[in-house]
Amino acid sequence: MNYIKTLISILAPFFVVFSMTFISQEVSNAQEIKVDKEAGIFHQVTGAKVSRTEVLRKFLEKHNSPLAHSADTFVIVADKYNLDYRLLPAISCMESACGKRLIPESYNAWGWGVYGGNYIKFENFNYGIEAVGKGIYEGYVLKGLDTPAKMAPVYTPPKPQHWLGGVSNYMKQMDDISNQLADSSL
Repeated sequence: MNYIKTLISILAPFFVVFSMTFISQEVSNAQEIKVDKEAGIFHQVTGAKVSRTEVLRKFLEKHNSPLAHSADTFVIVADKYNLDYRLLPAISCMESACGKRLIPESYNAWGWGVYGGNYIKFENFNYGIEAVGKGIYEGYVLKGLDTPAKMAPVYTPPKPQHWLGGVSNYMKQMDDISNQLADSSL
């Protein structure tokens, strides 16, 4: 009996930490409603818990994206900088066809720092996700530009409506995948 109590006291903290890590990777779809009227985004999901990493992986695989292997990095960086987990993948799809059309060996799928003949290179996609996530947090979110609609005029001043429409569309595609996964798990 004492052996079992000792074992439980040793394993309980590990279980709590492990559970919190796992839970943070899921999106609770039970009656979640998000509306961004400016961006024309309506997001409603009901039902079960869905892995955000799986949503992103399926979305990026659907687009034959080389970023699919970085789905977990997108979620980790989004959580670190308090970003919508769909934002960076959506921007990458708008700016570089989900990472398929970019300056060779730049790993810059977000058009980050690209203007004229200038561009920024990253060591790999994961470094790019981290750098762009941090840059969006510091350069946009902390200044109150915390939705695609608010970001668009600064991120792409020549064509903010086109960019906003594309980013919003990609985010909606991720919502659709999330809904499909929630429905299939019920």
